[in-house]
Amino acid sequence: MSDGSDLIAFDGVDKTDMRLKKHYVYVQSNVYPCCPNEPYQSVITQLQFERRGSYFYRLYVAPAAICMFVIPVIHFLPPCSNEKLTLGE
Repeated sequence: MSDGSDLIAFDGVDKTDMRLKKHYVYVQSNVYPCCPNEPYQSVITQLQFERRGSYFYRLYVAPAAICMFVIPVIHFLPPCSNEKLTLGE
């Protein structure tokens, strides 16, 4: 079992938005009535991830909040203003 302090890397890129909190690996052996002399083994893996809130805030919430305040300001600019075209498109 891991202490959960390491970052997950897929394809050599650190994913700082997710953190591996816990992981378990179980080996399960089953014997079926059709084949009593051959055990069938399964490997069961359980991963528990934790999403970091600061990454979510920086990527989604902060830009949405900025747009929420900038869009109404565009409507107060004069119709012939070049800034309105720059901010609107």
